[in-house]
Amino acid sequence: MLTPRRIIGRAALVVALAASLASYELVNHPAGQLHVLRTPLDAALPFVPLFAIPYLLYLPYLALTLLLFGATNWRRFAVLALAFIIASLSADVIYLLFQTYVQRPMVVGDGLGPQLVRFVYAHDQPYNDFPSLHTAGATLCAIAYARWRPAYGLAALPLTLAIIAATVLIRQHYLADVAGGLALAALAWWAASWLTRRFAPARAGSVSPARSIR
Repeated sequence: MLTPRRIIGRAALVVALAASLASYELVNHPAGQLHVLRTPLDAALPFVPLFAIPYLLYLPYLALTLLLFGATNWRRFAVLALAFIIASLSADVIYLLFQTYVQRPMVVGDGLGPQLVRFVYAHDQPYNDFPSLHTAGATLCAIAYARWRPAYGLAALPLTLAIIAATVLIRQHYLADVAGGLALAALAWWAASWLTRRFAPARAGSVSPARSIR
């Protein structure tokens, strides 16, 4: 039964999630020394404008995943939401202390791919790239699906991998940013799972917190 206290707690979590996701915009501007993490391997990767499609699919993927988990199992949603909060706020701290910059190419052509890349560039600054939140967020969604049911994780894997690949193939990130995003997702999920087990008491007759996030 949803008591007023539980309703307030759930509303607070949703508000905190929305605020943490939006906090990126507050630090997405140049401030201090900029670091470029480009390597020879980054330079060797092809520029593939059509990968802007999976890159842009990240936001619908994220929104639909959160809605699905929120509508079907609050404990699973709570772990996922907390993981996103931890990842977003941790990334903000890194952006403030170690700001990075991606050198974008000149995009020519009138095809779908070039137009979408120009759209991405126009709506996102080339700062705060390490760690990649696209990588971290897509990975968190995949982990959540896999912990729910392995088959769901496998179904989500192609889109997750396409989003991660897109970050470097349209020159929004470098490989170091992807590695940082993967590490951030793993640490955020671990921390969120631990906090949920530690502070969310099990109800009588319900699945234990340790098992409910799987």
